[in-house]
Formats: sequence, C-alpha cells, structure tokens
Amino acid sequence: LILVTSWLDAAPRHVAKYIVGIQKIFPTSRILLITTTSFHFLFQPTTQRLRELQPAVNILKDTPPCEKILLYCFSNGGSTAAFMIARAFRAQTKQSLPLSKAIFDSAPGNGGYLATVRAFAVGLPRARFVRALGLALLRVFLALWYLAETITATENVTDIMRRGLNDRLLFTTNAARLYFYSTNDSMVPWQDVEAHASSASSAGYKVHTVRYVGSSHVGHIMQDEARYWAAVEQLW
Repeated sequence: LILVTSWLDAAPRHVAKYIVGIQKIFPTSRILLITTTSFHFLFQPTTQRLRELQPAVNILKDTPPCEKILLYCFSNGGSTAAFMIARAFRAQTKQSLPLSKAIFDSAPGNGGYLATVRAFAVGLPRARFVRALGLALLRVFLALWYLAETITATENVTDIMRRGLNDRLLFTTNAARLYFYSTNDSMVPWQDVEAHASSASSAGYKVHTVRYVGSSHVGHIMQDEARYWAAVEQLW
C-alpha cells in the first residue's frame, strides 16, 4: 500500500505525473491518495478534517501485516495530512503507523510567513486582477494569523507537524526515509529539510537525502526524472 499525501492545492494533472511514476515502479501496489486544500488549513476545524481522514485511517488499520506500507509526502500540506493520520492511528490503536519506508518531497519546512504566503498563493485564480486582490487579502489574513499566534503563544501548526514527523510514537524508526529537496525552493528552504533530516537521524531513523540544485518546489522530476525515480527504487 502506498499512502500518497499531495501538496497544498495540487492540480490533479500534476499529481497524476507522480502517480504514473509510482505505478511503473510498484505496478501491483494499492495507492491511497490524500489531497489537501487551502480550505483545510485556513478554515476547517481539526475535528472535521479528522472525520474526513478517518476512511484512510480505517484502511491503514485493516491493512494486513504482510502488506508493506510506503508513505509518500509532498510539501508541508502533505506532511501535515500524514501527521494527522498518524496521530489518529495512534489514538485508535496505541501503535505507531506501521510504515516500511517514507519519502518526503520538498518537506518539511518551518512555515515562515513569506513561505506560507507563497504556498497558499498557488491556489489563487490566474486572472491578474483577481489574483492581485486575493494575494493582498491573503497577506493581511496570514499576518493577522501569525500575530494572533504570537500574542497567544500558540504554536504554529507547521512547527507541530515538523516535530510530530520525528515522534517515534507516531512514526516507527524501522522505516527508512528519503528526502528530496532543492537549493532553489522558494517555499521550503533546503536548510529546513536538512535540519529535519538531521534531527530524524539523531532520533534513530535511517535517512537518505537527494539534493537538487535549481529545481522548483515539488518539481525535481522535471529537472532529472531518472535520478528521482532511481532514488525511490533504491530506497525500496
């Protein structure tokens, strides 16, 4: 079973490119795809999001021990979905998510203000005037959001997710990890990914990293697709 958690507001045609690649490597594996939108992050209560993710949790709970599970996360949006699934799985089974391997593509980042604005801007309309207006409102909204977190001393959801991904109660250390990242990523700086990979290694996870130079956020396969899929095959 391959659990794929796509990035925020990912276009289906872009996600499909990865699904096709996964199917070529794992032609007989089941694929469970979880998508995430800006609405999930900004407006949906956590309890409602967990209800939406429950069918995925049920599938994972019903997966027999003989069937290996690969987690395939994209960006902070996908990583947050994976974290929420693992937390729900733990609450219901008292066990960590039984992964065999885990892949993090362009994740996880620290969730700084500017990077967060860029991430949510992906889902804005393409029309110039509408996009400019939406971007202005988005900047104000997120500025107020971050200000409220500072005033109330509330931990940012991205920081919670980053820490949670290295929580051995949620994610077993038996699952080796592969991190894809780029020095040119404007949403998730390479330093954030390397820092998380280093922390994971210190926590007992076996870590592999593939560093690209010049590729965009979740766009590494467009620079060197052969290298990308070779790393995935080697991990497995």
